[in-house]
Amino acid sequence: MAETTARESTASTFAPLLTRFGEVRSKVRLLFALHGAGMVLGVACIAAAVSLLIDWSIIDLPVPVRLVILLLCASAVGYTAMRYLVYPLRRRISDDDIAVCIERAYPDLRDRLISSVQLSREAENAMVNSPVLVRMLVTETMGVAGGLDFSATVSPGAPLRIVIASVVLFLGTVVYAALYPDVTAIWLNRLFGGSARWPKKTSLSVDLQDETLVARGDTFRATVRVGGKIPTRVSAVTSYESGAIIREVLDRAEGKSEFQLSIPRVQESFGVYFEGGDDRTRDFKVVVLPAPRIDRVCLLYTFPKYMGLAHTNPDVPVEGGNIKAPIGTVVKVMGTSNIPLESGRVLIGRHDQEQALPTTLGKDLEKGEGHLLVASLEIMSDTEYVFQVTATNKLTCRDPVRYQVRVIADNAPVLKVLEPNADKMVTPEATVVVKTQVSDDFGVSQVSLAYTHASGETKVETRVNYDSSHNDAKYGEKTIGSECALDMPLLAAKPGDSISYIIEARDNRDKPEPNMTASRVYVLTVVARDQMQRLAEERQQRIREELRRLIEAQKSERKNTDQYDMLLSPKPELEPSERQMLQSSAAAQRQIGQRLERLSREMAEIVSDAVANKLWDLPAQERLGAMQKKMIDTAAKCPEAANMVAQAAMAPAQEERADSISAVGVKQDEILADLGELYGQMEEWEDYADIVRQMRELLDRHREMMRAIEGQQPK
Repeated sequence: MAETTARESTASTFAPLLTRFGEVRSKVRLLFALHGAGMVLGVACIAAAVSLLIDWSIIDLPVPVRLVILLLCASAVGYTAMRYLVYPLRRRISDDDIAVCIERAYPDLRDRLISSVQLSREAENAMVNSPVLVRMLVTETMGVAGGLDFSATVSPGAPLRIVIASVVLFLGTVVYAALYPDVTAIWLNRLFGGSARWPKKTSLSVDLQDETLVARGDTFRATVRVGGKIPTRVSAVTSYESGAIIREVLDRAEGKSEFQLSIPRVQESFGVYFEGGDDRTRDFKVVVLPAPRIDRVCLLYTFPKYMGLAHTNPDVPVEGGNIKAPIGTVVKVMGTSNIPLESGRVLIGRHDQEQALPTTLGKDLEKGEGHLLVASLEIMSDTEYVFQVTATNKLTCRDPVRYQVRVIADNAPVLKVLEPNADKMVTPEATVVVKTQVSDDFGVSQVSLAYTHASGETKVETRVNYDSSHNDAKYGEKTIGSECALDMPLLAAKPGDSISYIIEARDNRDKPEPNMTASRVYVLTVVARDQMQRLAEERQQRIREELRRLIEAQKSERKNTDQYDMLLSPKPELEPSERQMLQSSAAAQRQIGQRLERLSREMAEIVSDAVANKLWDLPAQERLGAMQKKMIDTAAKCPEAANMVAQAAMAPAQEERADSISAVGVKQDEILADLGELYGQMEEWEDYADIVRQMRELLDRHREMMRAIEGQQPK
C-alpha cells in the first residue's frame, strides 16, 4: 500500500513537468512546419528560376528536354517537402527527446531530467526501481527544473531565417512575374510543353526578297543587319539544287553591326537562310538566270557626201562595236543579245554625261524576235556608247561593254609654197610666179592668194581665188598644183614699195566648217635694178670663193689618196687606226659633196631671181643654168668617191683594197677637173657680167640724155 502511494505521489509530482514537455513538443513541431515550408518554398523558387534560366539561355530547347526539366524541378520540390516537411511532422517526439533537448540547454541538470523521465516511467515496476528513490529523484528534479524556462530550449532562429529567405525569394519571384508577365507566361507555357517562343535577344534582318533574281556568273551579295545583342558569329546556310549544303561563317563589317555574305560567280539556284545568336531568318530563294548581254555588234557607215567614200553594204556590215570614222559620218549600230529582251536603249557620251539615242527593238534573223537593238548616231567628236538592256526575265546587264567612238581627223590641207619659198627683193620690172602645191585627204575645195601692196602710207588689199587658169587639176581632187603671177609693172611697183602675200587653202569638209590652211606671210621688197644686180653679183662672188675653197679641200683629199695608195695598198691587213683614217677621209669627201649641193641650190635661186627680175638676157640665164647643172653633176660624184674610200677601209684582201684606192684617185681627179672648170666659168661670167653692166650703164645714160633732149628732167 505504501509502494502504491509512493508511485501515485511520483506521478502526481512529475505531471506538471510532463505538461511543460508537451508545450515544448508543440513548439518543436511548429518550427518543423515552418522550416519545412520555408525549404519547400525556397527550393520551388530556385527550381523555377533555374528552369527559366536554362530555357532562356539555350536556344530552341526541345519540348522533351523542357518536360525533363519540369520533372526534375518537381522532383526537387517533392524531395524537399518529404525531407523537410512531411518526415519531420510525422516523426514522434518522445519525452526523452524533450528531456535531452532541455538538458542540452541547461547542462546544470546533469542528466537528472532524462533520468527522472525514464525512472518515473518505470516507477510502477518495483522489481526494477525503488519508488521511494524515484520519487526523491523526481522531487529533486522538480525542485531544480521547476524554475527553468523550457521554451528557451527551442530556438526559432534557423527556421525563421529559412522562412524569411524563402519569403524573400518568393516575393522576388512574384515581383519579377508582375514586372514581366509576358516572360512569365511564356515560361509557364514552355515549362509544361507549350509552343510559345521566348522574345529574341538577337534579331536578324536581311536585305533580300523572298525570291531574288541573280544573273549567272555574277557575285551574289547579302547584308545581314543585327539588332539587340550582337552574337559572336552569324552563319549562312545555303542549299543548292545539286544537293550541296554549305554553312559559312560571315565576315563582320568593321565597326558595324552588319555581316556580309558574298558568293562569287554563282552558277545555279539555291536557298539560303541566316542564323546567329538566338535568331534564325526565314528561308530565301535565289534564282540564278542567264543575264542579258550583247553578243554581237554590227555597224553600217554612211559617210558625208563630200568625202566620196563608199557607204557600208547593208548585206556585209562591219563587225565590232568600236567606231572609227570622220566627222559627220552617220553610223547605224546593231546589237544582238543572247536572250530575248524586254527593253533596251543606247546611251552615248562619257560617264555622267550620257544621252539616250532613239532606239528600236527588233528581230534578229538568226535568234528571233526581241534579240536586236538598233540605234543611229552621228560622229562629231571622240566619245563612247553603251547598250543598256533588260531581258524578259527582268535581269539587266550589270557591266555592259562601253564601245569607243574615235574621230578620224579630216586633216587640214597640206600647203607647200614651192616658189618663192622665202622673202625676196624684186625690181620694178619683175614678174614673180608664186608656185604652190596643196594636198588634202578628202579633196581640195579652194586655193587663193591674198596680197597687200604698200606704197608709202597707201595699202591696197587684193584677193585672187584660183580657178582653172591657175590650177593643174579640178577642185575636189586630192592634190592640186597652182601658179599665180605677181607682175610688178602691172602693180605699178616702184623702189621702196612692198608686196606682202599669203596663200590659203580649204578642203571640202562641211561639218562643222571647212578646214583651212594658210602659209606664212611672204614679203616682196621692191628695190632698184642696180641694187638687185649688185646683190646678185655679190652672191656670185661668194659662190666663186666657196668653189676655190672646195678645190683646195678636194686637192687635199686627192693628196691623202696618194698617200693611202703608197702606204696602205701594200699592207696585207690594216690596223684599226688605219681603217678609221680611211673612214674619216670618206666622211670628208661626202662633206665636199654636201657643200657643193648647197652651192647648186644657191645658184638655182640666183637663176630664178634673174629670170623673175629680168636682170640678164636669155643667153646669160642659160649660161648660169648650165653652171648650176654642172654643180649638181659634180656633187653627185662626191658620194661615189666617198663610198670607194669606205670600201677600201673594209676590203678583206690587199688586191681589192688597192683597186678601191686606185679608183678613188680617178674619181677625185674627175671632181677636181669639174671644180676647176666651174671656177673658170665663174671668172668668165664675172667678166661677162661686167661688160653687160657697162653696156647697161651706157644705155641708161643714153636714155637720160634723150629724155633731157626731150625736155624731161632726169631722175
